[in-house]
Amino acid sequence: MKIKRCPIVFHNVLGVTLTTPIEEWDAAVKDFRNRILLQGLYPTGPVIYNIHEVNEEAGEVKSSIYVP
Repeated sequence: MKIKRCPIVFHNVLGVTLTTPIEEWDAAVKDFRNRILLQGLYPTGPVIYNIHEVNEEAGEVKSSIYVP
C-alpha cells in the first residue's frame, strides 16, 4: 500500500473574516453555517476556522470561517 502526502484542497468554499468577543466566537461559526442553510445551500464538508489575532485587552478575537 502506498501512502502519499499532499495538501487538502477544497473547491467552492464560502468564507468570512470577522471580529467577535472571545466568548462568542463559536456562536459566529454556528450563525454563519445556519445562514448558508437558510439560503438553500448544502454544506458538504466540515466548518474550518482560523484564528488570526486575539486581543485580550479588548476581549476580541479576529478569525476566518470557511465552509466547503
